[in-house]
Amino acid sequence: MVKRCIECGGRILNEAEDTIDAGLKDGPAYRVTVKAEICATPQCGAKYYSLQEIERAELAAALKMAENGELTGRTLGCCRTVLGLPLERLARLYRISPRLLERIESQEVPLTRSFADPIIARLGQEADAAGPLPEAFVVH
Repeated sequence: MVKRCIECGGRILNEAEDTIDAGLKDGPAYRVTVKAEICATPQCGAKYYSLQEIERAELAAALKMAENGELTGRTLGCCRTVLGLPLERLARLYRISPRLLERIESQEVPLTRSFADPIIARLGQEADAAGPLPEAFVVH
């Protein structure tokens, strides 16, 4: 069965590569190549991404951010979100109050490398489990 575009009703190409930007809303963005389904109608060109591809792109960007980017509370919050860790659970793991973790993520309280290292290690484990991730390049 031929897939149809929701926007124009045209035929959907089975698979193509596209780039998306992933990262923090007000911070660094990383360009990641992902698989997409793209409408074959030139005037439309609507793009459809699977949730799995979006999650892989977010994981690749978060890992690159954690490894090479500026290590901030916002970065920690992004990594926590990508890992699917609720704030309360991460606070329990660190044996701190959820309010303190909120203050770290909002950058009211400075983030130390020793505090963030376990999150970065967990992010690396998640990346390994996900298989090969797309390369993430910082967008200038």
